[in-house]
Amino acid sequence: MFSGIKGLFSAFISTIIISMIKNYILVALRQLGRHKLFSALNIFCLAIGICFCLLIGQYVLHERTVNGGLRNVHRQYLVTSKWKIKNMGLDFTTLGPLPKELKTKFPNLIENYYRFNPVTNVVSAGDKHFQEDIAIGDTTLVSMYGYPLLYGDPCVCGFFFAYRRAMFESGAFQPG
Repeated sequence: MFSGIKGLFSAFISTIIISMIKNYILVALRQLGRHKLFSALNIFCLAIGICFCLLIGQYVLHERTVNGGLRNVHRQYLVTSKWKIKNMGLDFTTLGPLPKELKTKFPNLIENYYRFNPVTNVVSAGDKHFQEDIAIGDTTLVSMYGYPLLYGDPCVCGFFFAYRRAMFESGAFQPG
């Protein structure tokens, strides 16, 4: 008995909901027809707002996953310096031998390290000269961060692999 009443009640509710949606659409179309400029302005502003919300959401999603491909992100730390003299060096730099010494003194705490030296270099091509910012880094870049290599041995840094191959092929370096 109750199942029949429940079925009738749900059919009645769905009929009411459908008729309400039809009425809402009809009222909206009438409003659009009466106030064309105001409606167009509202729709345009709503579209702009939705676009900006999607752009902000995409930016936030990207920022949250920017280091997602790196190996052991939760175990990596950045050693910084606090210089006594202002503008003596960058805050995220430290003395070059320090990471190697820390790994030697504390092998149970430090598994690996990566050092880089950001420098400005002049690159020339014919009569054109460009000032480029480059970073000279350790060979541990590939093994520490887990970057995939297109070719070569991951134990040998990709940068030096190409250099060593060129040196051996040209005959400039003969292994001893």
